Amino acid sequence: MIIDQQEHFRFWEQASIRDIHVERAILAKGERTLFTVQSSSFFCLKRGNVLVLLNQNTYSINAFEIIHAPPKSLFEVNAGSDGAEYILISYKAERGPSYGDESMFVDERRYPTHVTYRVTLTQPMMLYEIADRMLEAQQQEAPSVPLQLKASFYQWVYYLVEQYYLQPLVVKVTSPVELVIQTLEYLLQNYAKPHTLDSLAAAMGRSPGHLSNCFKQVLNRGPIDCLIRLRMQKACKLLARNKASLTNDCIGYWVPGCLLFQQRLQKVYGNFTAEVS
Repeated sequence: MIIDQQEHFRFWEQASIRDIHVERAILAKGERTLFTVQSSSFFCLKRGNVLVLLNQNTYSINAFEIIHAPPKSLFEVNAGSDGAEYILISYKAERGPSYGDESMFVDERRYPTHVTYRVTLTQPMMLYEIADRMLEAQQQEAPSVPLQLKASFYQWVYYLVEQYYLQPLVVKVTSPVELVIQTLEYLLQNYAKPHTLDSLAAAMGRSPGHLSNCFKQVLNRGPIDCLIRLRMQKACKLLARNKASLTNDCIGYWVPGCLLFQQRLQKVYGNFTAEVS
């Protein structure tokens, strides 16, 4: 779900925030941890990469990425080959009163506190410095600590929401299935272009490794393999309809090497190409 920008800022302007809690965790290579958050939480990866199972959905999270989880969320965090370090910021927020006739979030399930969304930070150090300050303040016993935490949290969430709307639209997609669907829709419109894994990942606003992992998780094959199959389907339809030459169609669909293309077609479709060429 993508949150409307105006509603998002207005919610935080009117929300009452309490029970802010910040904690840091370090995971060794391959280490796995499970926990449930009772209140809304931001999972902020500071170092390394992790595979997160969140409410039965899987996410590949890299350093300087943040994912928001609604209350009662179950996390399973699996550290990668370099280990990982993350900060978890939990909070409770209640909708404040509306001003005048303004309406905001008729359905509580649309509150930013109750949805899962992801942010790839363009200016990560600012947010992590504020998070470190909250960690330090939390360790003190002064009566001003709750106010310090609340002041820092409002500043932190302002920068987070701002960066959420600066990132490419596709980055806001949190589910691997949604990302795969959007990538396939993009390929349907651009299958004749000379794609590589790197260029395709750049077009979708993700790292090559993350895009490849999502495709293998959802379809059990990589994005370039899906692209090749799509091109073969398009070429076979043309060959069957137009009785065109294999060479012309091969060039038209930007397939590097007609012999290789014919071999791939025959592997998938048998002697179809021999019958129509």
